[in-house]
Amino acid sequence: ANEEEVRSAFVDSSSSRFDKLQCSEPIGAGSLLAGECHFTGALKIPLKPTAAVRLFMLYGLADHAISLNAWWRAAPAWLEVRPLELPGHGQRSEEELKTSATELVSQLADEIEPLLQTGAPYALYGFSSGALLAFLLSHELNRRGWRAPIRLFVSGRGRPDESGGFDP
Repeated sequence: ANEEEVRSAFVDSSSSRFDKLQCSEPIGAGSLLAGECHFTGALKIPLKPTAAVRLFMLYGLADHAISLNAWWRAAPAWLEVRPLELPGHGQRSEEELKTSATELVSQLADEIEPLLQTGAPYALYGFSSGALLAFLLSHELNRRGWRAPIRLFVSGRGRPDESGGFDP
């Protein structure tokens, strides 16, 4: 898929198709299965080697990654959806809850770097406080020398320069 196809697919699917989906069963947790799955937080999700784009998704702090499961299940073949489970939330509830955005973003960057090494284009999506985390994660990955995401999608939060926008 070229960039125009990717852009139009995101625009076409983000509001009309995904907002009507119901959450289904948890993806599950388990150990890393070489070549088949990758741990993203505590979620074991099959890799899509033929996917043209990888979409990392972050949710609001009062939620958990399972709420994004419908996106993962409905994704077209060209898109690999990777909901990121935060430490202290959902299936990672036994882990220490991070109270520093800087520490949390650094840990998230550490966790997704192995997937960035494939060279596949990626995008970030964040909802509510996940929008802030996606914004900060894009900056952290850039600081570490990774190329920028092809798109940064945010919802449920204003722009960083607006009152009530991103305020770490």
